[in-house]
Amino acid sequence: MNTLREEIYVNCSVNQARLHLETFFREHPRIALRVPMLIPGLKMGVLVQRDVHATVRQIRAASDSFDAFSVGWEAVGGGPFPRFEGTIDVKADEDYESFRLVLRGRYDPPLGVAGEAFDAVVGRWIAIAAVRDLLGQIRDAVEVSYRALEAGKITHAAVTPQ
Repeated sequence: MNTLREEIYVNCSVNQARLHLETFFREHPRIALRVPMLIPGLKMGVLVQRDVHATVRQIRAASDSFDAFSVGWEAVGGGPFPRFEGTIDVKADEDYESFRLVLRGRYDPPLGVAGEAFDAVVGRWIAIAAVRDLLGQIRDAVEVSYRALEAGKITHAAVTPQ
């Protein structure tokens, strides 16, 4: 079993993290994970994409977290692809105007010994790239949603008589 841990900063008030994360997960039960790959002999990279069925649910947060979600995914249509199980935790940043998403999890390479060998050479790199892509997609969606909500507050305040 192989473990991963990655994190990303999100420019969104930590107090609104749950709202925007729940919206993202509800609207994206199927996610396309993209992995850029360089193939020897080609001048440009290739983008490998695989759709996964994601399962996400809120869980009780650890004492140092604001929110936590269990997360798992497996390739749509099956095939020789690993299943992933883990958690996504929300951690406050220094100023509470941003937060860190921390993804921890584990996967078993498929195909036994051959899968373990593949994972040792390139599979782990693919898994890390897929997790980073997922975190980037979540960050981008949360930040867009947060900015839209904040812009709505400003507009509402400007037109509401005092």
